[in-house]
Amino acid sequence: HCEAQLKNYLDLGAKDKLDIKFSLSGENTYKKESIKLFEKKSIGDNNLIESSDAYMSPFLISTVNKPVFILASLDKQNLKDALNKNRQQLLGFILIAIIIIFIIFNVLIHFGISKPLKKLMEQISMIKEGHYDAVSIVKTADELEEISKNVNMLAIAVNNRETSLKNSQNQLEYLSTHDELTELYNRRSFSMKLEYALQMAQRHKTKLAVIFLDLDEFKQVNDTLGHTIGDRLLQAVAHRLHSSLRESDVLARVGGDEFNIFVNGFKNITELQIFAQKILDDFQEPFVDAENEIMTSASIGIAIYPDDGEDTESLIKNADLAMYRAKEIGKNAFSFYSMELSNDLQKRMGIVQALKSAIKNQNEFLLHYQPKISIKTNKILGVEALIRWKSPELGFVRPDEFISIAEDTHIIIDIGHWVLHQACQDFVALKDAGFDVGQMSVNVSGVQLEYSDMYKTVKDAIASSGIKTHELELEVTESYIATNEKSAVATLMKFRNMGIEIAIDDFGTGYSSMSHLHKLPISRLKIDKAFVDDLPDSKESVAVVNAIIALAQAFELKITVEGVELEAQVNFFKDKYCDDIQGYYYSKPLTIQELKEFIDKTS
Repeated sequence: HCEAQLKNYLDLGAKDKLDIKFSLSGENTYKKESIKLFEKKSIGDNNLIESSDAYMSPFLISTVNKPVFILASLDKQNLKDALNKNRQQLLGFILIAIIIIFIIFNVLIHFGISKPLKKLMEQISMIKEGHYDAVSIVKTADELEEISKNVNMLAIAVNNRETSLKNSQNQLEYLSTHDELTELYNRRSFSMKLEYALQMAQRHKTKLAVIFLDLDEFKQVNDTLGHTIGDRLLQAVAHRLHSSLRESDVLARVGGDEFNIFVNGFKNITELQIFAQKILDDFQEPFVDAENEIMTSASIGIAIYPDDGEDTESLIKNADLAMYRAKEIGKNAFSFYSMELSNDLQKRMGIVQALKSAIKNQNEFLLHYQPKISIKTNKILGVEALIRWKSPELGFVRPDEFISIAEDTHIIIDIGHWVLHQACQDFVALKDAGFDVGQMSVNVSGVQLEYSDMYKTVKDAIASSGIKTHELELEVTESYIATNEKSAVATLMKFRNMGIEIAIDDFGTGYSSMSHLHKLPISRLKIDKAFVDDLPDSKESVAVVNAIIALAQAFELKITVEGVELEAQVNFFKDKYCDDIQGYYYSKPLTIQELKEFIDKTS
């Protein structure tokens, strides 16, 4: 029975790869470690023996005859194989679990983070590419949504800023090519367009004309009506000029009251003459601004490519020169450029350079003095200082040849300074030598009064020479007063407050307002030679002179008559309200020595 039972165990052990051995002898190696198999309720690890290659467990079965020893052993290799198999299964399970977790995590990342991030990056890419339209915000209810909102706000802000910058850039670009006041092309843009037109004219062997237009007496408008009205006049002129041009013509305001036009496609000079005259005719209609009706005219100069120049600078310069010729011939006219004008320009530049040299040397100028004779007593009441210039390069230069140039270039300021100081010194020297000439009259240019500290110049001349203020008379032109009435009153009042007398020279030619004459701080009117020449035969001249004398008498002003050369003219004024006479009838302008001799002779 025991053997059969053991055999059964052996079969079971074989199935589980358990090696079971039994022995009936007591010589078993593990006799002492053996425990009773059926008597121990719980078999623990205390009967488990480990060898290098197996796990063993010895048991003891008590029988009737003698004990039976059983040794159950399990090869470690079997356990290792089973363990490795289990490990592989576990690793496979773990790997599958990791893959599943990765897939789940990737899905979560895609829908929870990756997709919103991708959308956010699309927002940023749109800004980078210059598209600033607001897009739908990422809805994640976390920091990504807040970032998306901020990106949208950034896009809107950048869009607004870029729009503003583009508008500013467009405005700056427009201002760089257009005149802000009239919205016409400016000088730079006109030159560029003219340069291109000249290239086309050269290629097609055609002619092109440059027109230089300048408003007449525009400064008077600014001074009398104000700069605001002056600006509106310029806008109205620009509009009227633009409406008179063809589409192919180009109009620009190049500065102040100056406009440039270039015309191509004309057949002959007659067409240009008709074109220029049409522009002048357009100025016959007054410019209306609110309550003001402004009458103005223009002077036009014309230069033709290629006859008068082959480049932009030459054509504009020559048209400008022709415009000045139009002003010289009476304004409200047009003039074409010619070689004569070029020669005049060269002469003018020579005078300018010689004047600058004369100012440095200060030994080329000298003063002549023309006596002013009392019409009642034939005595000298005063002298007028008149400048003369003898240039080493140009020889003797008449005042009418260089004074206007000196005024245009402001060299007259330095010349006038020298004249005033020299005249005051000569007057005091004559007085100290016993030659009484009554009063010294000195001409003062409007340029001196407007662009220099004339008040300081006069004070310095008085202080350095010792002349008395009542012994000095300053002569200013009527045209200066007419165009600078407000500033003229303020400036001349300073001299009157010093005790210096003020005379209006060439009265009747400057179109000053008679109604404002009483406001001027003047003491004398000088009747211009132009009204004296035709006396006493011209009824018109007689009427003008009588009107001036009556005006002076009404305002209690002194009268000096200029340019008297004939006895009939002297007789005309003898029974008039008149103080003194200047002219060749009595004396030409004299040097200091000649003046002394004249005084000795007439005394």
